[in-house]
Amino acid sequence: MLGRVAARRGGRGRLLECLVGLLVLATAGAARAGSFTVSPLRVRLHAGEQTAVLTIRNEGDQTAVVQARAFAWRQRGDGADDYEPSNELVIFPKIVSIGKKEEKTVRIGFPGDFPDREHALRVYFEELPVSEAGVTAVRMALKIGIPVFVEPKVVVSEMRVDSVRLTQGSLAVHVRNAGNAHVLIKGIAVTGVDSSGSRTFDRRESGWYVLAGSARTFGSTVEPQDCARTRAVRLHVEFEIEHPSDTGLKGDGRFDIERADCTRPARLVPLRPSTRTVESSP
Repeated sequence: MLGRVAARRGGRGRLLECLVGLLVLATAGAARAGSFTVSPLRVRLHAGEQTAVLTIRNEGDQTAVVQARAFAWRQRGDGADDYEPSNELVIFPKIVSIGKKEEKTVRIGFPGDFPDREHALRVYFEELPVSEAGVTAVRMALKIGIPVFVEPKVVVSEMRVDSVRLTQGSLAVHVRNAGNAHVLIKGIAVTGVDSSGSRTFDRRESGWYVLAGSARTFGSTVEPQDCARTRAVRLHVEFEIEHPSDTGLKGDGRFDIERADCTRPARLVPLRPSTRTVESSP
């Protein structure tokens, strides 16, 4: 997951508006996609380093105006990500104008007392529309979210696998972060075995963040014939090591499947559940 930055385009309504705009302006202008990068891709703030500098580079051929806003990041009981505007971070400047092929820096900082449990946020960098004389175009705005973690004074890492279930053709691995800081799961490898110990299936799924005190379910599908033969699964969870205490994280084990209902496919629990962002005026 690291190194991959996704452009957020909004919902279906916004997409439909963009498509209609493209059709209307097809003979009058062109559609241009915004293009900028942000580095680093993740920020950790702690008592020894309360500020960080991020570099925004305009990869496009036109001037880009980029706005930075902070959002508190929480995970609901179903593992879905929620984002709400936050004033926890100081961001300067909040809006930058960047010439083509140029770069600017933005500084962020945490002015408060560092918590006992980590505060997770995302700083979103969003391109704002720019009018150019004599140019009629639809410019697809780019939005990039950078995780920012305000770390506790003492980091305690504790991750456990609550359950592994194979039900109606869906494999669900439920994990819980009982520590006081986030854990980044890089991947989950699952092997099914039958009553004789022979392998029935192999699956490897990409991971994601599990915030402090949160839980998440990672899922995959299993073919009906493989599901019916499976009596146990062997699990290996690969973690990203960010803190010294992360070296003690364990995710290996064997889990017996008490009842594998493989008669019909069930709706797969999404690997990365839905995201909800509550917007506010700048």
